[in-house]
Amino acid sequence: VFYIKKASNLQYVYLYFTDYRGKKLFAEKRKFKTIKNRVKNIKNVLTELTLGPLSNYLEPIFNHTAYIKNVWLVDTFLYVNLNKTFVKQAKANDLSIKSFNHTIFKNFPYIKKIKYLIDGQNFHTISGFENLGIIYFRSSIGEWAYRHFFSKK
Repeated sequence: VFYIKKASNLQYVYLYFTDYRGKKLFAEKRKFKTIKNRVKNIKNVLTELTLGPLSNYLEPIFNHTAYIKNVWLVDTFLYVNLNKTFVKQAKANDLSIKSFNHTIFKNFPYIKKIKYLIDGQNFHTISGFENLGIIYFRSSIGEWAYRHFFSKK
């Protein structure tokens, strides 16, 4: 008798949160159910990130009212559309976009560039900490960097 084992659609993902001091990002490893649709997988992982950590020693990056409106994937370029509440109430502002970038580039190696929008519009800063008027990209050494794309006017 032969049994055919169904391939599991569970995989490990890494979500990045801060410690209680809010000065540094740490990865939390979770099992995550994947589906064939890449865009839905990305949105589901980012939604998990906004919900906060399961670990007691990590702190959430985002306020509970911040959420991902939608994401678009054009070849290897990801657009992330956040709600306006994200701008006003994101916790640890200087790490909020870094948390997104680390989570995206770690879990989705096919993504090479990321652009953030607020309610579908370009937005330059979050409380003076993060510049959203730029495109973040994966560098040749696997780390992420950024490039100015839009100039402030």
